[in-house]
Amino acid sequence: MGNREIVARECDRANMVRRVCMASVDDRTFFHEIRGPLMISGLPAGEITLVGDLICEYAARNDMPTVVLTGRPEILGYLQELREEGSLPGTMISSPASRNYHPMYGLSRKQILQLFRRAGEEAGYGARFDDILPYAEAAITAAASRYPASLPAIHALLEHDDDFIVSLAIRMGLPGVTANSVAGNYQAGVMFRRIIELLEETLEGIAVSDSETKYNLQSGSMGNLSVMAVYQISNHQSLMNAYLREEIFSTLKRVPKLRVILNEVAFCDDSDELLVELFRWKRQGRVELIAVSENVKEMLWDTSLNFGNICLFLHENPEVTETLSREIFGTYPYHYPTLAVGHPPVLLFSFRREEHWAIATEERLRIRCEDLYETRRMLCRTGEKMAIKIMGKSMIYTVPVRKFLPEACGNQYPAAVRSGY
Repeated sequence: MGNREIVARECDRANMVRRVCMASVDDRTFFHEIRGPLMISGLPAGEITLVGDLICEYAARNDMPTVVLTGRPEILGYLQELREEGSLPGTMISSPASRNYHPMYGLSRKQILQLFRRAGEEAGYGARFDDILPYAEAAITAAASRYPASLPAIHALLEHDDDFIVSLAIRMGLPGVTANSVAGNYQAGVMFRRIIELLEETLEGIAVSDSETKYNLQSGSMGNLSVMAVYQISNHQSLMNAYLREEIFSTLKRVPKLRVILNEVAFCDDSDELLVELFRWKRQGRVELIAVSENVKEMLWDTSLNFGNICLFLHENPEVTETLSREIFGTYPYHYPTLAVGHPPVLLFSFRREEHWAIATEERLRIRCEDLYETRRMLCRTGEKMAIKIMGKSMIYTVPVRKFLPEACGNQYPAAVRSGY
């Protein structure tokens, strides 16, 4: 005699705390239904069509300006194709192929000087920046007397020598301190021009020295643009991130909320100021943050992955998948029957042994790698799966990847969403 069936039923009942079930949905339907922050991680997150569908959905909503920061030129090229086809109207793309960005246009004088100081530290002039500061302030004042202060305007001014800048300051009736800060300060002028060159090198992937387009995140968010895509990678990444931080900060002064999509971007470390500020603005409800990467944990360093909506695919390294699963989905007590062999009670001797089943418990991930791998059976085959978590719901859904990404998988499947999804 044995009690295995009874114990197995009890284990199944206890394991319901895992709250995992199967569902079927395609990416466009999923993106259309969800609201709030989103994280997508795993190898299929590198699919261009996936990122394109995501951005097209947010553009169609037109509920808030969307900023796309990406390190993948092919994504920007794909968005350009969609724009030309008319599938993605109201989009501006700043990339090495379209360097239309107007750096520092609309930033305050204080912000511009802070960026000059950061560039000075990058160039090795940190200890001498106090000597450069009067010259930098004079250059901003002189440039702003003719055009709105910006990096291209200051660059155009510095193409002339110091005598021209002094004479311009006098002609424009600027305070005498402006001309005096430039006159006879040749060394500061040389170092300041090197700082300007460094900033131009930093932004060369999105802007040229004469970018007088008056377009940047601030002006774009106030216009009729729904999506602004920017190539984020630079030879001076920390300086680039410092600049983008100032741009987004100024943009948030002009609009109540901003959506920021991070796609294979580069952060210097876990204390990168752009990374830190984006998550602070996310917690404050000022930024709706979307992270898309083949390895989000690597892209965002050790930042807590507190996202309401989650799509987890398999990664190249199974350990990465399980590390992310543990952090975002957690664990549960898994119950299973275990056999204890003994003798029937009361009898002192018997040739027959009684099978006694008991309940054993171990801690398991709610989503393990084996839950997502393709499985083969005698008459059918179950394809690779992904795990989905939706904001406000405790259930985790496992979805076949070929259903979620029919175009990427080379097949067309209808979007059939289970009731209760």
